[in-house]
Amino acid sequence: SYPYPYVGGVKRCGKTKLLTLAFLICHNALFSTSIKEAGIFRTIQNSRGTIIVDETEQLHSAERNPVFRAIILSGFMKGAGAHRVEGDETRFVGEYDVYSPKIFANIQGVEDTLEDRCIPTFLLRTLNNDVANRWPDITDSNWVAIRNELYVLYLTHAGEVWASCEGCASCEGILEKAGITGREKLLWQPIIVMAKLVEDHGVEGLVEAMLSLATAVRDERLVTDQTENADITLVM
Repeated sequence: SYPYPYVGGVKRCGKTKLLTLAFLICHNALFSTSIKEAGIFRTIQNSRGTIIVDETEQLHSAERNPVFRAIILSGFMKGAGAHRVEGDETRFVGEYDVYSPKIFANIQGVEDTLEDRCIPTFLLRTLNNDVANRWPDITDSNWVAIRNELYVLYLTHAGEVWASCEGCASCEGILEKAGITGREKLLWQPIIVMAKLVEDHGVEGLVEAMLSLATAVRDERLVTDQTENADITLVM
């Protein structure tokens, strides 16, 4: 699975700035404020890239743009696809992969089902004008250098990541011991795998830090569910 980062907050709190930074360092990133469902699955099929979408107010409601929503909901786990009838003279069904990294930002939030596939970050507006006026220079060649180093990093350690995923029982055990189960475990398992890899290369305390974050997100989600969802309140 690939958990979706969702970035929320009031206007002028830095959401677009954060998405711009992601665009500058993420793999084959596409940054858009308006993209149709066909643009999403064709981009994924062609480049396996990161889809970064700002101003996604349609994700606040399950009734708005249901096709776009369906692709987003199914694209957080490997295996799902979008199908379209294509061809002029000879008609055929084309299949497109929808699994890829995706990042969303808006002011209004996201609806419950999509929220279960997200790890939320809520930004606060800064009172420091130096920070508020600072903006990443997208023409700076340092971004290209960072992306190149990341490509090398991926290729160099892909075998270790794969081995960790194949033997991820230890990572599952780490999460279950912390009380992270079900859908939450699906979201955090790849992050724990990556944190463990980085720890193995000398960065101490990263797994514990990610577990702490996972627990905080789980607890906050539980409070929200109990407050806003009558069914979950009844079950609890």
